[in-house]
Amino acid sequence: MFLSTTRVVASVLEDMSKDDPAAYDAVLHVFDLLTGFPPALRTLHLLRQGRTPSAVECAALSHSVFAVLQTFMPTELVGTERKRLFEGARLLFDFVLEKGRSVKLTTALTDDKTGQDLPYVTAFNEQELRDCKTNEPLLEAVATRDGLVERAYLEAFGIGGELTFTPLQAYLSEIDLQEDVSRAAICSGGSTRDVITFSRQKLDNNYRYQDAGDLTLVIDASEMRELAHLAELCGRNKLAVHKPSQLLSAVSPCITFDSTAQLAVYTGEQPCGSPGQSSLIFRPIHGTETIDTAVVEQLISHSQNI
Repeated sequence: MFLSTTRVVASVLEDMSKDDPAAYDAVLHVFDLLTGFPPALRTLHLLRQGRTPSAVECAALSHSVFAVLQTFMPTELVGTERKRLFEGARLLFDFVLEKGRSVKLTTALTDDKTGQDLPYVTAFNEQELRDCKTNEPLLEAVATRDGLVERAYLEAFGIGGELTFTPLQAYLSEIDLQEDVSRAAICSGGSTRDVITFSRQKLDNNYRYQDAGDLTLVIDASEMRELAHLAELCGRNKLAVHKPSQLLSAVSPCITFDSTAQLAVYTGEQPCGSPGQSSLIFRPIHGTETIDTAVVEQLISHSQNI
């Protein structure tokens, strides 16, 4: 439930960020108020960009969502052991997307709609961590007039280095490096050529939502317990669950069932596929596969009868 929902939500947020940046910023705002954990917010932003989060980033998002569900999900539905809490992930994300439509900024946006005035969008920054000479990720970054390089590279070609007198490289002189660049390189562990950072300070300096960061002014706890109402809103936010027989008329990606009656993601039709057997679904953990919608529908119906 959680993984399939997250896959669809990432697609919804990607479209939203292009069509209505203000609505996307508001969704980030609501999610931030609910979780209060910037690493989880950053991971949601990475998913919107189509990036693959690391294991640590996945843990930040999943644990935050679990904590929110543990607070608001009625115990009589999930039991006292809380093993089924993630089944409420679809309704939680539906609630966040729906609430994002109602929160307002204190001042109007500019007419260019580029998102330059939005508090959360501008708090994210993409920092390049690529060695301008070797094109490799940086661990100990050093700034030069030619660009960023690895310190070991600079020392090798610098005065007294092993390659000082080689004609392969001109002399590089070190200049001042911004502290946030150096910190980003060290925190990344030299594993990526670019990294997305989130600045809480920049957000606070440009915070212009009317609620002033007070969760109670945005969310009524009783709203999250109205599960029937949230389920009805899922169709509006593209989080409704479609039967296999409805996939041909559905807009991908959307949530559906696999042959084991578990949730999966319908990703579209396979080009030149056999009639009735061309529907592609993504099964979390298992991967992508082609299904016969009629067969899957019968299997699901049989399991429900049992």
